[in-house]
Amino acid sequence: DLSNRAFGFLRYANGDVASWDPDPAPCPCGVSWPRLEKVHGRSSDFLTTPAGLRVHGEWFTHLFYGRDDVLRFQLHQTALDHVALLTEGPADEAALADVLAAIRKRLGDGVTLTWKRVDRIETGPSGKHRFTVSDVPFLAGP
Repeated sequence: DLSNRAFGFLRYANGDVASWDPDPAPCPCGVSWPRLEKVHGRSSDFLTTPAGLRVHGEWFTHLFYGRDDVLRFQLHQTALDHVALLTEGPADEAALADVLAAIRKRLGDGVTLTWKRVDRIETGPSGKHRFTVSDVPFLAGP
């Protein structure tokens, strides 16, 4: 019912990645159309490997829990086979060896990971800090 003003119009690309609810039962509100089960995040919040693995930015946060030497971090994917880890804070490459090894293992051999300490990691237009930024197009998977 596209003339119903109470129902959202969803025919635009907003970058959200979501999964359908596998339950075929109608919504309690009476709408019988397919429903979303979960919104996983923005397509730019995922890193995609050459092998097709998609890793959400939230996965990387646990690597930095309890660290006083990293104030903020961001992984920036500039190409399918290249990711840069940017960190704010006094940590050097030796101090981050375990973190870099874990990221390399997760992303696989086909991805080159580089590291750079920066003075400041920019926030997005909304003012939010993003753990991941990907310049790689997100293609719908199977």
